[in-house]
Amino acid sequence: SFEFWHTPMISVPIDIIGGIRIDTVFPPKFSCGNYDLSEEHSGQDGAASFQVGKPLNVVLILLESMRGDFFPFDGTTEWAKRFIPDATTRNLAEEITPFYSKWVQQSNTFYVPHIKTAAGFTHKSLVNIFCSLHALPVKMTQEHTSRLYHKCLPDLLSSTGSYKNHRHFKPLTSDFNFQTELMANIGYTIDANSEDESDIEFYGEREFNQEHNWPASERKKYSANYLGYEDNVLVEPIAEWLDNRLKQKQEPFLMSYLSGVTHDPYDYPPENFWERKEFSKDKKVDGLLNAVAYTDVFLEKLVSMFKERNLMDSTLFVVMGDHGVNAKNRGYRIATYQQNYEESFNVGVSFHTENKQVAEQLKKLDRNALIQNAVWSSIDVVPTILDLLQFHDGKDAKGKDGLNGKNYNETITDGRSMLHPSGQRLSFSIPNPGDTVVFRDGAFLIIVPNKGTLIKLFDLERDPYQLSPIILDNKDIYPEGNMELYDWGKNALKFVRKVNNDLMEAHCSGRRCTDCALSKLLSLETLSQWDEYY
Repeated sequence: SFEFWHTPMISVPIDIIGGIRIDTVFPPKFSCGNYDLSEEHSGQDGAASFQVGKPLNVVLILLESMRGDFFPFDGTTEWAKRFIPDATTRNLAEEITPFYSKWVQQSNTFYVPHIKTAAGFTHKSLVNIFCSLHALPVKMTQEHTSRLYHKCLPDLLSSTGSYKNHRHFKPLTSDFNFQTELMANIGYTIDANSEDESDIEFYGEREFNQEHNWPASERKKYSANYLGYEDNVLVEPIAEWLDNRLKQKQEPFLMSYLSGVTHDPYDYPPENFWERKEFSKDKKVDGLLNAVAYTDVFLEKLVSMFKERNLMDSTLFVVMGDHGVNAKNRGYRIATYQQNYEESFNVGVSFHTENKQVAEQLKKLDRNALIQNAVWSSIDVVPTILDLLQFHDGKDAKGKDGLNGKNYNETITDGRSMLHPSGQRLSFSIPNPGDTVVFRDGAFLIIVPNKGTLIKLFDLERDPYQLSPIILDNKDIYPEGNMELYDWGKNALKFVRKVNNDLMEAHCSGRRCTDCALSKLLSLETLSQWDEYY
């Protein structure tokens, strides 16, 4: 057994659920206890270098709490009809997200409208996206102190020998939820005391204040919410950074951006760069939709910076939400905290370039085969980026024409490239704040808290909106006709507990186990293939 599991923790009394004995442990703070953390025992699976052809700049744009049906905006959903007058007769995509709606329709954009984020909480979601790994199934922000068991995108690109310049931008505070420390753990160099700009790969609210020395009144004027500034204040710093890259001939580079204006409390954006519009009679929803529309305008402005500097044909853009949001889908609040339902994980992602070689390859993709009935996750973003970079010259790593068919989950990532059919696969997400797990297997879904005994089951074919949770409790009172779901739930609960344990070990050792529940999560098509299924 894993030693971490026996270090001092809060032990919840043993319960019997569906005939399964459960020892639920809930760590008040992430700690590896007596586990050996010496360097010689560190073993990131991502240690292998990654080879690319002629490199492209990589620009990863993450949009705070941006659900897939919001960006580009889909006016045909039941949500839109509920909150927006005359939604069915208006072109809401053109009204709210005109730039991005056109962007995703271009032939040189590969757009996947439906993926699940592996977390519903920014801190955990960032490691899913940047590192193609699963976060810790423990409450709140812990990944900045863990030993991430894969190399993340900055280090993967640096390992090629071509990428030597990285920069992460965000308009909000650098200190909230230990995001400065998290980005350092992900691989961005952060040395605020250095006089060399290349040593400072993180730029947030604090860095902006150091450069501009605004009085309190000015800071308040440009504040998007209680966490910091609106996105447009970073236009100038980003432009300056790009100009310095070109002046010093420092291409290719990795630039990432985490937006802020769509963060709660979902108020209207400041009116310095925005003229308020009315989309909904619901004031809170209207504020959120204005923030979505603001983000579309900002994204267009960001892309224009690359156009003005003739960087479009040497850049790969990736745009996605960091996680979804419950926008009054159930209840009266717009919220991400303690939201365990599917709207909190639903996002879209697009990959766009004007590089001729890559654009030609994108045009050849069978998009229906890659999107229809696919099972994609935020852990698949990095493998897709790596795949796109590998056929930049029209050939894969083995010199064969066309797309590289290799999946990376056996070597340097947990995810798979979205340029090849996903097939049926298992899916795993950690809601905000991290003390619960959502596990999916086809239409069956289970919500498992780290402590307590309220285990919820859903059959999404029968209950697509998750309105009627079924509690995994007593077989004798289980609703007639759902025994298959009940039997699956018993096995899923056991499987989730084992995956949680494997994730604890992986984040302590820096290694992913090879023949364990975590490895099965990545490779099995259905849970019934698990050798411990009964």
